[in-house]
Amino acid sequence: MSAVCRVFKVDRAEFYQRRRGSLLRPIAAKFLTEYGGLSQRDVGLLLKFGNGASVSKQIKKISDILASNQEVQKDIRKLLKIKERADP
Repeated sequence: MSAVCRVFKVDRAEFYQRRRGSLLRPIAAKFLTEYGGLSQRDVGLLLKFGNGASVSKQIKKISDILASNQEVQKDIRKLLKIKERADP
């Protein structure tokens, strides 16, 4: 989550706030499930989405956006670079 905070220049508290149209939480959910080793249910509890089904919808939302939005693709590439540097 710290990598997402750095790329989007937000405080960690932003992850717990609902904001219509914000991509912050869906991106965090995607990274926590794919690279953080957390289940969708665990991510739902952590980010206060409610449950795993809500997380699944958010991951689908960000995946659909990634297919067409180059700005979001650029942010994801930045996150992946930070992740690669952090991995031993």
